[in-house]
Amino acid sequence: IANLALIPQNGAMGAVYASVLSELIVALVQLFMVRKELPIRQIFQIFCRYFGYSLLMLFVGLLLLHTLGEGVLPLLITVVGCIFVYILCLFTTHDPILSLIFSKEDSYVK
Repeated sequence: IANLALIPQNGAMGAVYASVLSELIVALVQLFMVRKELPIRQIFQIFCRYFGYSLLMLFVGLLLLHTLGEGVLPLLITVVGCIFVYILCLFTTHDPILSLIFSKEDSYVK
């Protein structure tokens, strides 16, 4: 339905908007369905942390793209820079995901 409304007016970007809207609706419905089985408040706290990391990565990426200009090499440098910033955020905040990644045992598999 969103495609029918957004594509004629916005073309390819309308399809992007419709896809994002559809995914958001699906995520909200799934969240509603599991609200009693999962600790929603804790999930949102974790989400906010990673969202902050992502915003910082976005800012650095846009700054690099604006500074370096267009082309394949500037794009590759930007991607590597963004990955570096995200990993740096994980390490500087001692994120728990790192203990899962670098753990020698498979404690998360039961």
